Amino acid sequence: KLVEEWLSSIVQDKERFYELAEKGRNEISKRLRTVNSTLKRLDYEDAALRKKLADSTARTLVGKASATMELLEKEAEELLDRIQKNERGTELLKTEAETLAAVLNTNEADLFQMYSRQIQKFLALSACEKCRRVSEIFKTMNMGEHALNVELLHPNGKTFANPSETIVRDGIPLPGVLLLKSKAYLRRLY
Repeated sequence: KLVEEWLSSIVQDKERFYELAEKGRNEISKRLRTVNSTLKRLDYEDAALRKKLADSTARTLVGKASATMELLEKEAEELLDRIQKNERGTELLKTEAETLAAVLNTNEADLFQMYSRQIQKFLALSACEKCRRVSEIFKTMNMGEHALNVELLHPNGKTFANPSETIVRDGIPLPGVLLLKSKAYLRRLY
């Protein structure tokens, strides 16, 4: 009931929704900056690895002793493995960056409409059906000492490479009855 009331409140109060969405956008922007800086680092690393590989290949062509040739070939194989690993990491990060940018570039009014539709569909379900489908709307629900911390999945999450992107996070304050059931709260109170 607590979660249902919270869902209803963010659909009915656009300002509250926009406030939550702005906080989420700020967190996603930070993550996007981190991803972009990691991509730049990987690009520099990739360039350095390719230069080492070119140097190693040139030394292999010049090398005459078979022992030296084997060492250089082994070094070249290791460099190729590292380059391939770097490329896979770069592709994953590029996909994540695209997803984050898509989340950030969603118009606020459109975002509100998408979330509203998603929430209203969820609220219209029976209690049993809500329990079964809670993972379709919530990324996380964690009980803290003073609040139930929730994150809503992005309504277009299924179209993203990383469907767990979220923009709406909040803490639902727990009523006094639930707080009294918390051992930590009772210890502090005592």
